[in-house]
Amino acid sequence: LDLAHQVSALRRVRARADAGLAAVAVVHDPNLVAAFADQVLLLRDGEVQARGPVSDVLTAEALEKLYGLPIACADVGAGQVIYAPRRSP
Repeated sequence: LDLAHQVSALRRVRARADAGLAAVAVVHDPNLVAAFADQVLLLRDGEVQARGPVSDVLTAEALEKLYGLPIACADVGAGQVIYAPRRSP
C-alpha cells in the first residue's frame, strides 16, 4: 500500500481500538507504529525482542538490534519521533 492507504487503514484500526475493541496490526514501518500504536511487539525470526509501550520499546538501540542496521531517531515535536537507517560514511 502507498503511504496514504497505509495511514487510512491504520486510522480505521486506531478508531476501533479507541472504541474499546481489540486491534492488532502487523506493521513493518516503525514510523507508522509510532504514529498509531499504544503497544508494540518486536519479533525477529519468531523470537520476541521487546514488547511494551511504544515510547519504551521503539528506541534506536532496539531497532538496530531488530534490523541489524544503524538507526537514527529524531524528535520532531508534539511527542512524535521518526526513525531512519543511518547513512554509511
